[in-house]
Amino acid sequence: MGSPLILTPQAVSSLIYAAARVTDLPELAAIKTLLASKFGKEYAAEAGSEHLCRKWHVNDNLIRCVVSFDQTSRQTTCFRH
Repeated sequence: MGSPLILTPQAVSSLIYAAARVTDLPELAAIKTLLASKFGKEYAAEAGSEHLCRKWHVNDNLIRCVVSFDQTSRQTTCFRH
């Protein structure tokens, strides 16, 4: 049996932030809905907000990646090392 999944505040906020911007993944939207019901709609709205996301410690690399994501080519270089 594996270790239990531990969701840190940064992980939860980052999932919500990403779900608000990556709309072609319905599974991510479902996760956002579950997290909003568990942690509150106000929290989810703030974590998904461009202006308040840092208050909830959304991952900085994720913010840069989502901002630089090219909608036309559907490619990003954010995770290349």
